[in-house]
Amino acid sequence: MFFSLETFLSNLDDFVKYYSSTEAIHAFLNNNKFVSQFSEYNVTTQKKYEYLVAVISLYGLLERFIEDIVCEYLDKLSRLKTSYSELPDEIQKNNISLSAELLTKLGYKRYVNIITKEQVISSLHECLRENKSNLVGQAFVQHTANYRIDEIVNVFSRIGIKNFIGKHKSSLYFKKYYKALNSVDDISYSDESKDRLYEKLNFLTNKRNEVAHGDLGNIIGRESIHELVEYIRYFCMSISDVVFKEYLFFWISDNEASKISVQKVHEGNNAICFYLSNGTISTSDHIVVVNDSQNTNNPYKLLYSRVLELQSGDKTFTTLSDSGEGRGIPVGVKIDMKVRLNNQFGLCCQGLL
Repeated sequence: MFFSLETFLSNLDDFVKYYSSTEAIHAFLNNNKFVSQFSEYNVTTQKKYEYLVAVISLYGLLERFIEDIVCEYLDKLSRLKTSYSELPDEIQKNNISLSAELLTKLGYKRYVNIITKEQVISSLHECLRENKSNLVGQAFVQHTANYRIDEIVNVFSRIGIKNFIGKHKSSLYFKKYYKALNSVDDISYSDESKDRLYEKLNFLTNKRNEVAHGDLGNIIGRESIHELVEYIRYFCMSISDVVFKEYLFFWISDNEASKISVQKVHEGNNAICFYLSNGTISTSDHIVVVNDSQNTNNPYKLLYSRVLELQSGDKTFTTLSDSGEGRGIPVGVKIDMKVRLNNQFGLCCQGLL
């Protein structure tokens, strides 16, 4: 998918390890009679500042992830749509004003050794004069408000991702997590309000503002911190899912060679058969499906699944290749979604993403 998600999840896991280790320290201090006097002072004080670190860290990881994935998406899209005029209208419309705004902020510490005035001007020249897609991602992630849900929607709308809440809500990552946490069924989930769905996100943002202004008088417990960790984990995984599908839509539209002609659909509509010709497929690749269903509960007409199992003949493989001679190799692929024979299919190799 996106490298920014891998980085975020790795950093989040590092935070969890740190935060969990502090619990063991408190237990040691509380149970050791030789440090009881020190413990009485230290544990109370430490908990206060561990809470501060937790809130600032979680919000910081969220903010960094959103900025990273927007920049990564724009970079991938620019390499796919090499002509500036082929980029989504929203990106073209916002690029000039956002780049001009960025030029006024380059003296800020956050941009030092990251982007220069010359790079921004050169980017605009190539986009507008030479019709080359050379976007400066930092221009699109400028924001003055904290990352509550409305500001996040605004950031993604700048890069052409419309109906962000509907798409994010339909992501299986967030949907499964939210339904399990709140014991709701599909109908109840579809009726949930925006405020209810993103209550924990806005709660974290409010807590971040409190501690950033020195307010440590309303500390939440460790269990609540762990709940926020899991919420932010699935929230960001779902953002990556939304952005990945947006990218795949452009990718499959521009890659005729990636399209595959499925001959049969088997085993409960989650296994497809086709001939692999002049190419390679592995269990690290994705099958992309353009779904023309009018199902209003799913805002996407594009779905994807990792290759779960790969067979040819009676054997199972992790990788198969064909040199292009003859009709090709008959291949059976198991995926984790149901499809129909009249869907449009594509093979998206991991290296192309």
